[in-house]
Amino acid sequence: MLYHIVLYYDIIALAFELSCTKVSAAEKLPAEDNSVTLIQIAMALHWFNHEKFYKECDRVLVPGGVIAALCYAFNKVLIVNHPHSDAIEKVLTQISERLRSQETNPYFTEQCALVSHRYTSPKLQIPYEDTKRVDGQYMEFSSTISGILRCLMTTAFTRLYVNSSEDNKLWWKTCHQRLMEAYGTNDLEAPLTYKVEVFMLLGRKPTS
Repeated sequence: MLYHIVLYYDIIALAFELSCTKVSAAEKLPAEDNSVTLIQIAMALHWFNHEKFYKECDRVLVPGGVIAALCYAFNKVLIVNHPHSDAIEKVLTQISERLRSQETNPYFTEQCALVSHRYTSPKLQIPYEDTKRVDGQYMEFSSTISGILRCLMTTAFTRLYVNSSEDNKLWWKTCHQRLMEAYGTNDLEAPLTYKVEVFMLLGRKPTS
C-alpha cells in the first residue's frame, strides 16, 4: 500500500498545527462551507467540470474569497537576447501550429484548445460579477535547444502525436535540425532563453 507523508517545519506552532495537505477531485473540495479565502488553480482549470467546480468554489469560499486560475500556452514562444531570435521563433511557431491543429493532431483535444485560446472560452469564465483578466505577464526559462523541445514533449498532445507514427517521429527529428539551423549551431545543448505568456482569471465572491 502506498502512503503519502508530508512533513511541515515551522517555528510558529500555530502554523504547524494548521498546516495540512489534502487530495480530492476538483468538483468535491475537502473544505467546510465558507471556510476558504483563496482557491488557486495552476495549469488545470481546462480539465475540470467547470459548472460543478465553480459551485464547489462558491460553497467553500468565504464572502469576498477569491478564485485565481492561471495558465500559460506555447502558442507564441519569445526568444530572449539572441541574434537569430526571429528565425528561431518562426520555426517554433510552425512547430506549435502543427501540434495545435485539430485537423492534423487527433490528440489536440477540446481541453487543449481551451488553453490554446488562452482561457477566453465563455465556459471557463468565473461566474461572479467582480472578475478580472490578467494578460501580458511572462514566465522566462533558461534552457537549450533540446530543452525547449523536451518541454513541449511534456504536453500529452505533443507526446502522443510524435509517438503515434514513424513519420511523426521523423518530423520531430527534423524539428531539432531546423532549430539548430535557425540558431546557427550544430549543438542541441546550445543555450536558449525563452519566455511564454501567462494569463489569469480572477473572481471575487460577493461579500453579501
